Amino acid sequence: MAFSSIKPLIKPEVSKISLVPTNLNTKNWIVGLGEGCFYIETSKSKTHKTGIRVVLNFNIVQNIRDSYLLASFVQVFGCSFVSSVKKYGIVKFTVKFFFRYNWKNDTFFWRI
Repeated sequence: MAFSSIKPLIKPEVSKISLVPTNLNTKNWIVGLGEGCFYIETSKSKTHKTGIRVVLNFNIVQNIRDSYLLASFVQVFGCSFVSSVKKYGIVKFTVKFFFRYNWKNDTFFWRI
């Protein structure tokens, strides 16, 4: 058998983690975490002239065991939330409120 000397390890559950420092290195680490995507969400609206509300979203989906990790991202960005879909065993970090994001002082989303 190939690689018979290598023994697999079980990924430990992350109980609590904090990524409170919002320096550039922390956010660069987030980019390397996994796959994320931008998408446009539309919905009917009585308060918009066009009758349609358009929202830019960004999200990262991970296994539910990483929920504490993704929840800590809310501290880093300050304009996001985390939701889980237990049926599929996933947790989703979503940035939806880009108007709350500090675009002048932080260029993170411009660079990804």
